[in-house]
Amino acid sequence: MSSVDLLQEYHREKAAVQEAINLRVERGIAKISAEKKYREEKAKLVARLRADNVKVTLIRDLVLGNPTISKLREEYLLTEMLYDNTIEVINFGKLNCRLLAEEIKREYNDA
Repeated sequence: MSSVDLLQEYHREKAAVQEAINLRVERGIAKISAEKKYREEKAKLVARLRADNVKVTLIRDLVLGNPTISKLREEYLLTEMLYDNTIEVINFGKLNCRLLAEEIKREYNDA
């Protein structure tokens, strides 16, 4: 690979990292929103079950088995996974940038 190709690849990788950082913000907001909805609905159900004098040992199972709570939990876990995946993409891109920078250094030192 020539020096010009390496520089172009470096800039493409750097742009991809910046794009992933921007995506992380969007996914972070979605994650927070999903978590908030899940926790609020879960708390409402727990309060309702306690008011109905349901045994405390059963509440957890009833909450986790509730279709609405399960759907909200699924959405929250999905947004969390997407957020974590974006962080991995950023880390991978940063590593690629470092490797390309080292390769560029070697190219210029050898020239």
